[in-house]
Amino acid sequence: SNNMKTLRFLSACLFVVAATVASSSAYPIRRWTYDAAGSNYDFGLAFGKEFGEEIRARLDQNEQLRIMLNEFDGSERYNSFYASHQKKYPEYMSELQGMADGANVNFEALFINQMSQEFTYYMKGYEHKKVFTDHCSDVVLYKSEDEMFMAHNEDSAKFDVNGSVLVEAVNGVNNGPGFTTFVYMGNTPTGAFGFNTEGVVFTMNYQVPSTPDAAGFGR
Repeated sequence: SNNMKTLRFLSACLFVVAATVASSSAYPIRRWTYDAAGSNYDFGLAFGKEFGEEIRARLDQNEQLRIMLNEFDGSERYNSFYASHQKKYPEYMSELQGMADGANVNFEALFINQMSQEFTYYMKGYEHKKVFTDHCSDVVLYKSEDEMFMAHNEDSAKFDVNGSVLVEAVNGVNNGPGFTTFVYMGNTPTGAFGFNTEGVVFTMNYQVPSTPDAAGFGR
């Protein structure tokens, strides 16, 4: 609308890379346009087919994910999380299933990876302990109703290098608004940041609760 506020979205993506990489090296940002108008499953399937190789490589390099798969796959904790999220957010679960089918990977790996922080709370040796990890942060500059700025740094891990993509879903998903989002390959949008054609901006920053609540819902 004419009253919609102007928001200029600036992002600086920071990644942990090997010390041998020169500081002047440019990080390659891939872009992918999704112009279909399908369901959440359709979007996930297309994404999985497009980036199956990268998704499998990213999962294979994640050592902590392998530990969590061994500990949680088929466990009571996994089944409880699966059931609650399937009931509350069936569309997103369908999207994740489509991604698994398209990339030819196990759904269990994508689901645990999607909620890695949440499962971490219940890993052996981590029970009910506050885990301090530095992750993303935002700075917002408000100058006027018509001029606002947001800067977001995306802190991640070395296995995410070459494992992310800027997605432009110009027709949206499942009759929703079009959106642009920074996506980790193997995760649903957005575990990082994004914005849509309705003027809504989303970012995610990591804040650890003192104790976990298994009745809640993950990201």
